Amino acid sequence: MKARSTWMLLMVCVAAAAAVYFLEIRGGARRSEQAERDGRLISSDAHRIRRLTILRPAEASGSATETLTVERDGESWRILSPVVSPGDNTALESLVSAIHRAKTERAMEGIEDWAAYGLEPPGLTVFVVPDEGLTDTLLIGDVNPTGAFIYVRRPGQDRAVLTDASLRSSLVRPLYELRDRSVLSFEKEEVRRVEIRRPAGLLVIEKEEGGWEIRKPVDAPAAPAPVDELLNRIRWAEIKSFVDDFPVSRSGHGLNPPGIRLTVTAGPDSVRKSLRFGTRRNGRVYAADAARPSVFLVDTGLVNALLKRADDFRETKIAPFDEWRVKRVEIRSASSATVAFRKDSAGVWVFDPPAPEQPEGERVEVLLTALASLEAETFIARNPDRLSRYGLEPAGREVILEGEDGEPVARIGFGKARNSRTLFLINRSTRWVAAAHNDILKHLTPSRNAWTAENDSAHHPAPSGPSGAGGKTNKKP
Repeated sequence: MKARSTWMLLMVCVAAAAAVYFLEIRGGARRSEQAERDGRLISSDAHRIRRLTILRPAEASGSATETLTVERDGESWRILSPVVSPGDNTALESLVSAIHRAKTERAMEGIEDWAAYGLEPPGLTVFVVPDEGLTDTLLIGDVNPTGAFIYVRRPGQDRAVLTDASLRSSLVRPLYELRDRSVLSFEKEEVRRVEIRRPAGLLVIEKEEGGWEIRKPVDAPAAPAPVDELLNRIRWAEIKSFVDDFPVSRSGHGLNPPGIRLTVTAGPDSVRKSLRFGTRRNGRVYAADAARPSVFLVDTGLVNALLKRADDFRETKIAPFDEWRVKRVEIRSASSATVAFRKDSAGVWVFDPPAPEQPEGERVEVLLTALASLEAETFIARNPDRLSRYGLEPAGREVILEGEDGEPVARIGFGKARNSRTLFLINRSTRWVAAAHNDILKHLTPSRNAWTAENDSAHHPAPSGPSGAGGKTNKKP
């Protein structure tokens, strides 16, 4: 009997808790949501708003009003009037959100003189078109005496309501702030080719599997950092002002023909996007693209980046590689003397073939650092006819670097002196001949005895900047 009473009491408690949840908690939440919806000025949810049209005071002094129309296009917004232009998605989502959030703070009944509240005629008229359902129309009047609210009316209604004055600020936001101000839109990771036509000549940089390559005016590897900097400069450049949205001719701005033409090819479909740059004005430059009818101004900093020399984008390292990839090092000389090292299973450098003595492992690492950071002071030529004139056929010294299972990492030949401080060398993979500082020679002794710990005091090289061991390394962290 006692157990039955306890069970019935438990059931009563569960029923009471369910009633509290559905009637008070969940029901209260629903009532709160309904009250919030009932208090809004429009019925549509923000994500269902497809189009906005706002009749508002014109920014230009020659016209009393302008019609701003924006429309959702998938995940983006597009401005349809007073100009046709891509919209700034962040700014337009903020505008839509401001309209959606606007609530009735207080209602005013029995109004006879609508003009006294700026509602006859209204200062602004807003048409909100949803994906489905009826269009909401709002007539926006003056700011009330406190400055905190504005008067709003629906057509045909005999009452006005007060809502937060911030709504009006959103509705009159300058057109410039609502437009997409990107000079050129693209995904940087998808860029395959950059082409810049300028007075100094054509510069073409292409992305290959192994990295960036300069194709014109010279065929040479490009350094990743300056190319990345250029793409960032282009991608995040912002239009400073729109000059003319309906130009009859662009010749007046130096755009036909342009002084500079930039073309970026990106994406799997190799979409080409182009910009033309014209004359300069007060520290800025006229520009235009084929996708927009507008002429606009950009900072000269962007143009200056496009005028850089091909050498500014060039990879100056003789044979860039990651030191951690190297598992075998071989140094050859024209006199047939050779020394080689390999990493054993424990990651320790040993002679190859094996020998009773061990090489001084730190010196091998110093050599790799010096080779990885070795930079050209001057590029001579690619695949020249007579390598012997540079002392490179045969080379006085040859360094061969291999990875796992004999995978080629780099091969560099070192020739004769160019002058008292530089020597000629060649990257056997790219076939480029260059001149570099001759400090590198002190790391290239082919004598096995010189690499043992017993001879370390006599032969250990000291770091010496970019061409020695003191430059920036690319060791795996």
